[in-house]
Amino acid sequence: MFLGQRKLTALRENSNMFRRRMIAMGVQTVGDWDSPIIPLMLYNPGKVPAFSRKLLARGVAVVVVGYPASALLLARTRFCISAAHKKEDLEEALKVIEEVAKEINVVYTPRSSASQRALEELGPAAKYLTEDRSGVPIYKPYAGSASYGQKSE
Repeated sequence: MFLGQRKLTALRENSNMFRRRMIAMGVQTVGDWDSPIIPLMLYNPGKVPAFSRKLLARGVAVVVVGYPASALLLARTRFCISAAHKKEDLEEALKVIEEVAKEINVVYTPRSSASQRALEELGPAAKYLTEDRSGVPIYKPYAGSASYGQKSE
């Protein structure tokens, strides 16, 4: 594999692992899978400076977006993932993010109920669930299936 291919693969793996873990901790992310830019929705404009400052004080720098660059109640922070990030660094950042997210109340979906709800909604399709190294469920249906995206009876 060429260097460029290795870097693209590392970037995709880092980005998807980071997004999966953010979802598992109960924060709301938007954007596309495989994207190295991962927005975390804060919504309340008053939470933007608090979130940013608390993370920076703990060694995690983020890009924040608020009014007038976004709608008043669509404030967010953006995490920019790199192929050069080490898994250990991302894990440490995720621990800090989870602490701060709980402190300023931006954990909107409790982990256990979200995981349970996802399993209930999948029903028989849950057989396509696998887990990453941290135990976070990953849904990987067979893309060529005629029933892709539909519930089974």
